[in-house]
Amino acid sequence: MRVFDFFRALGNVTVPKESARAVLSLMVCENVPFGKIVLHGDGYVFSARAKDAERIKEIADRVGADITFTPTGILPIMKKYRRRLGFAAGAAMLAAALIFSSRFVWDVRITGNERVPTEAIEASLEGYGLRLGAYKPSLDMGEICRRMTVGDGGISWISINMRGTVAEVEVRETTEAELETAAEPSNLVAAHDGLIVSVVSYGGKSEVRAGQTVKKGDILVSGVIDSEALGYRLVRARGEVMASVTKRFSASVPLESTEKTATGNVKTSKSVKIFSKTAELFKKTNISFEKYDTIEKTERLELFGVRLPVSVTTVTYVELYDSPITLTEDEARVIAAENADKLMREGTAGDRITSVYENVTFDGGACTVELVVECVTNIAEEQIIKTEKK
Repeated sequence: MRVFDFFRALGNVTVPKESARAVLSLMVCENVPFGKIVLHGDGYVFSARAKDAERIKEIADRVGADITFTPTGILPIMKKYRRRLGFAAGAAMLAAALIFSSRFVWDVRITGNERVPTEAIEASLEGYGLRLGAYKPSLDMGEICRRMTVGDGGISWISINMRGTVAEVEVRETTEAELETAAEPSNLVAAHDGLIVSVVSYGGKSEVRAGQTVKKGDILVSGVIDSEALGYRLVRARGEVMASVTKRFSASVPLESTEKTATGNVKTSKSVKIFSKTAELFKKTNISFEKYDTIEKTERLELFGVRLPVSVTTVTYVELYDSPITLTEDEARVIAAENADKLMREGTAGDRITSVYENVTFDGGACTVELVVECVTNIAEEQIIKTEKK
């Protein structure tokens, strides 16, 4: 159903198959308008105006057809809530606001991005004025596009087209070649102390060799190039420097502690946001819980497949209490070892591990597990060379 039809006095007429031809023929002869005809079960369904319902029933009676007329759109809703004047007034105001707000932006749809998050692009657009509820005549789309490509290093091209109340934003992200061209000069420095295993540089000048010991912060590949033909120049240092290093990961677990547990008591509050204005949907919830967790969920409303500039946020407050926990030394050691192992796997992703040593200590009512890892890893870390801006 179209939005316009929703606010018209219409209804659906259901007529049996065997009587449909006769009923529709008489309606055509008597100039009774009707809408699209759809086969539904053992009969046909078509739309007609509510004010023609009695005439259609009279025509059906003439040919002995048993029909039904079902009101659709806003009429049955108004009838249901006719005694609730506040609801009716609010619905009328909302409908009027939605119908006559075509000069505002209802939705922003972004396509073409893969590396740059949609949320980041939305935030940038909002900073330049393109947001839900923005007044369309006040937006300079050309200026917004220009500022987006200048201010965001991840976007090289952007197009904004208004389709009714929807802003369709198409972006092209900066390619690796474009990023390389725009890159600042840099050095590669050591991220860890270690013994160099191999050096591969494809940008800049290598300052270390295999078998050499380096400290954290030492220059591995320099971005300062000196040649007799060109003199000194700055480039972006690139490469891979593998080294044997020692990494340490530790986790502690107390023998006596508490954990937050849900009591089962919850409270909720709702708020509605129309364009960029937010209002409490119901009276603000009074949270009397001493400790609680919050769960927030926002849903964007749709009307017949059209996204509206209206969203409803539900916040659920879950009451918590501190539940005491007592662990044996063995239980604490198992948990601490699992936590340390997780840290090790995260901290050595991509490394070649040669050995792992475990140290377990009990001190101050807690168990600590330390993993000492010997591994071969790429210690090259890019460091921008600061130059004076002219």
